[in-house]
Amino acid sequence: MSQFKPYKKTFDYSYTLGTSPTIELLEASPAIAKAVFVAPNSGHSQGIQKIRTLSAAHSIPCSEDEKTIRRLARNENCFAIGVFKKVLSKLAADKPHVVLVNPDDAGNLGTILRTMLGFNHNDLAIIRPSVDAFDPKTIRASMGAIFKQRIAYYDSLDDYRTDFTHHLYPFVLDTPNLLSGTHFDQPYSLIFGNEGTGLPQTYQHIGTPVRIEQTKHIDSLNLAVSVSLALYKVYTNN
Repeated sequence: MSQFKPYKKTFDYSYTLGTSPTIELLEASPAIAKAVFVAPNSGHSQGIQKIRTLSAAHSIPCSEDEKTIRRLARNENCFAIGVFKKVLSKLAADKPHVVLVNPDDAGNLGTILRTMLGFNHNDLAIIRPSVDAFDPKTIRASMGAIFKQRIAYYDSLDDYRTDFTHHLYPFVLDTPNLLSGTHFDQPYSLIFGNEGTGLPQTYQHIGTPVRIEQTKHIDSLNLAVSVSLALYKVYTNN
């Protein structure tokens, strides 16, 4: 039986659930890959064949193991799983950052990681407490984009500011500064709050607060949508 158990946050390793994120792991970060499992009946799939080729090229054990896949993926429909060592990175001092304050949804975090990559942002700071960036649900939602990103955790925004002197742009609901009219000075940090509560009131007085224009028919936008809108703005107009 495989030595690997269903994921827990305390593990020093995690899993890619699915063909696409496993390929991303093997292409972008083969040095942290520990093992790969594929479903026995998926041998003719182009994706599985690519996984086998990449695993062999990097001398990563790759085995057919339906029981391990079912145990680790639980209720997920999955044909491949990659096992990798969890590694945090040092953020680039001269690049823009996205800062998430207490995010608590794995799907949102994964979507944000993928969106960041799509708009050429590769540095994410996460302020604790937060959802686990290495939860397999996050990895799957990112479609493997996490393996091309730099991620660092901080216990507070003050700790983050000790390391970086970026221009701060907290996204809040109560400010006259609209996203459409804001110019973001480099290097900048786009700061977003928790899915349920947003940023605390104190963030209104930090840096240059920004508001995303919206109708009054809803209280606020989804976190991943808000990040996407902000990243699109700076990518296309800044």
